[in-house]
Amino acid sequence: MNKIFLIGMMGCGKTTVGKELAQVLGYTFIDSDSEIEKKSKMKISQIFLKYGEPYFRKLETDFLDSLPEKKIVVACGGGLPCFNDNINRIKRLGFVIYLEAAPALLFLRVAKLKDRPLISDLKQFKVLFNQRSGDYQAADVVIDASLTTKEILVQILLKTDSKIEK
Repeated sequence: MNKIFLIGMMGCGKTTVGKELAQVLGYTFIDSDSEIEKKSKMKISQIFLKYGEPYFRKLETDFLDSLPEKKIVVACGGGLPCFNDNINRIKRLGFVIYLEAAPALLFLRVAKLKDRPLISDLKQFKVLFNQRSGDYQAADVVIDASLTTKEILVQILLKTDSKIEK
């Protein structure tokens, strides 16, 4: 496989881990939310406000359909695998890693961020976590995201060694 997809709730470290993993493997790093913001010239929160969630979810699917044919690590937005059969799409395109952590820990990591359109309190966050966890569990590998970045990288490399191209 020459595409690695990192999935999980906001705050699990997809972008941080993804950048490091890409560097270690010599891959290109891509963040789906950043790419969508760049292409639409709008923040995710603005897209939600102006066009609604279904429109944003279509942009995520369009993003997947336009991925380059090269070695990449993709940090997927938290909801990307949960809509439009995207979990199966990314599984066909590459190797999928779920960075999993307890909802309370994830909420603490993102509670201070103001530009997250789908969170407002821990109770709502837990509901969202439970709605998405089934799709996340379909990943090829599950990694404990409560570990340090270095520990997560080691776990990923140990569990994917024979499955990814170097």
